[in-house]
Amino acid sequence: MRGYIDHVTPTNVSGWVFDPDAGPEKLQVRVTLDDKVVAEGLADLPRPDVGRRLGTGGEHGFRFAALGLGPQDLPRVAIQAKPVTGDTWKQVQRSAGGRRRVQYQSFDDVKGGSKSGEKLKALRLPLLRNRHSEATPLKGLSVLDIGCNEGFFCGEALRQGASRVVGIDMNKGFLERARKRFPQAEFRHSSWWKLPNEKFDVILFLSAIHYEPRQRTLLDELATHLTPTGTLILECGVQGPIGKTWQAVKRHDGVRRYPSFPMLRQELLRSYAARFMGASVLQSGDPVPRSVFHCTLREPMALLVLGPTKTGKSTLAFDLEDRSIPLMQTDRLLGNVMRDQRYAWSPVAEVVARMPKKPPLNFGTIGKAVAAKCPQAFVDLILLEAPVEADVFCIEGEILRHAAIQQELAARLRAQGIKPWFITSDPVA
Repeated sequence: MRGYIDHVTPTNVSGWVFDPDAGPEKLQVRVTLDDKVVAEGLADLPRPDVGRRLGTGGEHGFRFAALGLGPQDLPRVAIQAKPVTGDTWKQVQRSAGGRRRVQYQSFDDVKGGSKSGEKLKALRLPLLRNRHSEATPLKGLSVLDIGCNEGFFCGEALRQGASRVVGIDMNKGFLERARKRFPQAEFRHSSWWKLPNEKFDVILFLSAIHYEPRQRTLLDELATHLTPTGTLILECGVQGPIGKTWQAVKRHDGVRRYPSFPMLRQELLRSYAARFMGASVLQSGDPVPRSVFHCTLREPMALLVLGPTKTGKSTLAFDLEDRSIPLMQTDRLLGNVMRDQRYAWSPVAEVVARMPKKPPLNFGTIGKAVAAKCPQAFVDLILLEAPVEADVFCIEGEILRHAAIQQELAARLRAQGIKPWFITSDPVA
């Protein structure tokens, strides 16, 4: 019989066991404390790492929680196993080398169950949008680590010179170790629904969201704790690339829901602009590979469609409108200024009134005069009537080709937190 006890903590006794002589038969496992049985069950949880090593299906894991153990009990805990139809219990040894592994994260002086250093690299911190530098991307930034465990990533943030570091976790034992290792950081015993009443430049949310049934609501809440240029680093399992779907997957600690990529990016992360950074580290007990995303707050976008007359810009704008993107046409706005007295207060009306009245209307000529004499006043009108409340909207017109209008409109949109995108077939515009 082969197997190890991987974790023995007050809240978790787990590991794996395999008996090649038992064939496909499941193994029965029991936890004893001074020869008294305190829990019993089957070793049937997924352990793909063990399966790869043994050349089997990998369902050899076991986990027992909430056993009421105290720190003083841990050295006396033992695991026994046997085939379900067998009679003889055999002892399962502790983790490799006979040592009791009670550490989750790994540090320079102790190895835990998590590949912490490899995970740090997978987070791609040097690619943060608001990084300080490639060498010390977190320097000068405020960092919140949700589910901080023993504080590995809080310690890394301190090492890089972060201005403020806060870690939260529900495991008091983890927090005690974290405080001893990193007294300069602040550690709170709290759930992720009770975050500090402040905003952070970087929020780390690693390997934990599958425990939350209301994932979209939680991610929306985290967005309210980001600074305007902040980044949420989300590491999570994603199952399946097709459709907005969920898949229920059995883990060593129960059945969890994993989203597809479309579900994650289009629904769960609707408050963010999410950038896929690559795969994370495959760790023990992971039935679903993890991925890393850098998520920044979503900015409203203005699509500014411009170009000479009869180049197809209106057709493109109408196509966007047909796809439910609100549209404003600057030619229509100029025409309204010419015909409607309600615009008489605007300097644009005075410029338009001086233009020749001979038909047909030449909006190119009118736009050139407006751009030369009162570009700011015309942009005032655009922003008063454009659908700026939409997440994405379109403004179309030849007058947008003029540098004075372009620069003024782009600056005013950015000041309102709206990102302008110029769309043109004219390479010199």
